[in-house]
Amino acid sequence: MARGRQGDTFTFDLEPDEEPPAAADALSVRRRRLPRAPGWRAVTGVAAALVLAVGAAGPAWQPDVVRDALLATAPGGVLDLGHAPRQVWRVEVPHPDPVAVMRGLLVLEEDPSSVVDPDGSLTLHGIDPATGRVRWTTVLPETRECGGATTPPDGGDQSVGTAGELVCLGGPQLQHVVVVGPGGAITADRAMTPADGGLSLPLAGGRVLRAVHVGRIAPAPTLTPTAGAAGEQWTLDAPFATAAVRVWVEDAATGAVRVSAQGPGVVFAAGATVTVGDPCVSFMNGTAVLEPDGAWGAGVHGDRAEVETCGMGAAVDLTRPAVTFSPADPTTLASATRLDAVQLLGGGYAVEAGSGSGATPDVHAWQVFTDGGDARGFVPGQPQTAWASDGTVAPIVVAGDTTLAAYAAGTLAERWSTATATGTEQLLAAADGVLLVARTVDVTALDTRTGKTRWTVPLYSHESREPPVAPLGFAGVYTDGGRVVVVENAGGLGAAEHTRWIAIDVASGRTVWRATLTGPAPRAVAGHLVRFDDGAVVGLG
Repeated sequence: MARGRQGDTFTFDLEPDEEPPAAADALSVRRRRLPRAPGWRAVTGVAAALVLAVGAAGPAWQPDVVRDALLATAPGGVLDLGHAPRQVWRVEVPHPDPVAVMRGLLVLEEDPSSVVDPDGSLTLHGIDPATGRVRWTTVLPETRECGGATTPPDGGDQSVGTAGELVCLGGPQLQHVVVVGPGGAITADRAMTPADGGLSLPLAGGRVLRAVHVGRIAPAPTLTPTAGAAGEQWTLDAPFATAAVRVWVEDAATGAVRVSAQGPGVVFAAGATVTVGDPCVSFMNGTAVLEPDGAWGAGVHGDRAEVETCGMGAAVDLTRPAVTFSPADPTTLASATRLDAVQLLGGGYAVEAGSGSGATPDVHAWQVFTDGGDARGFVPGQPQTAWASDGTVAPIVVAGDTTLAAYAAGTLAERWSTATATGTEQLLAAADGVLLVARTVDVTALDTRTGKTRWTVPLYSHESREPPVAPLGFAGVYTDGGRVVVVENAGGLGAAEHTRWIAIDVASGRTVWRATLTGPAPRAVAGHLVRFDDGAVVGLG
């Protein structure tokens, strides 16, 4: 999702884990997955610590504490979906934009896209997602954007990541940084080392990702429209070379450089092709113009950050840390080697590896990595990430052209494979030992361990089976472990926007409730549903 544009810098949020409840925040336990034991759910380190903390209260407390901790940290996890949601609180905020969950509070900003003046101010609010109570407000002068939350692995923009502290950028070319800690306190305020142009992006862990071109870029040659391409493709009239690219990560508070690397420029041959959307080109009055020092793109998937500019892409492993460069094909100015990663529910991520990789020489494969950047192996096909999860361990689900298969998260051993009906199946949720998959107008529950179908029910308009699944797209998927709620965009804009909801019992496939609600779909925030309207933030319960 585009987070905004500042001058010639484009920043993208790709993908985001939920924060532990406030009671567990002080434990500072990194979220991890434990092997499933017979007859008991696998739990995170935070949930296990909570069980120990309340053990004296008696066994009856323990399942609820573990369940709530898992749901509060899982993508699309909501504590209770037993009835259609209704408004329980409302706080008036101009253009609210969620930034992170910090110590159990929802931190949101008054959307900086409404600030035209680069020297304007940004206001942050810390709000209790259960009650709507505003716990603190901090005004940051000359600030344009804040970030630094983790990225939950979900299929849509429906969860809010967590952060121990926020990194806020402002000033010319976003080269002034302010660090905001719990309670809205400013813990650091400094000017970063100047870097002409380039990109600055807040990262989790109080860091800033930065990138810049190094050296002068030669004047770019002109472009000639490609015959028969209907204005969608152009060719270079002469060769040209891009500048080198430096990528580094620095500590937001101190400026200490954690990792730095430089990749060479790329020489593009005369006749190289340029198409709409390539990072080397902009359009003026319908004419393509080369701007090799123009747009930058960046995003974060868990512990992997990605940078893209004209001729070069870079992947930054934030745990080692290390930088890997991927130059573009010199015969085309299209994007560099695809860097987009799929963040996996059980931890780690997968990157497209192309055909002829690993043990699958004739299959388009994806390579799977741990959170630490260690290669696990290859899976044949694109891994899917469920929109919602109850936080228990789930396999890696891979979608091929004609099959849907599950692989063990640790060993990548195939567990099962099943034929697909259309090749367009979407993994909606992983909850209570089943995977919910949307197929045409139906949703099917597959057993996580065996792949066998437990039940299939119509997803939308069960009387007429019309319209087809999500004609305007899925707006959200949520689960409380026992139920899965699927939300469909039903049309309208602004105040007239509305959505259709259906709650399904995971064990039986029975419809628990249906509803049509006004406003956009909410986000899952620390186990609660919170909706962001144009002029207010609304809690649903």
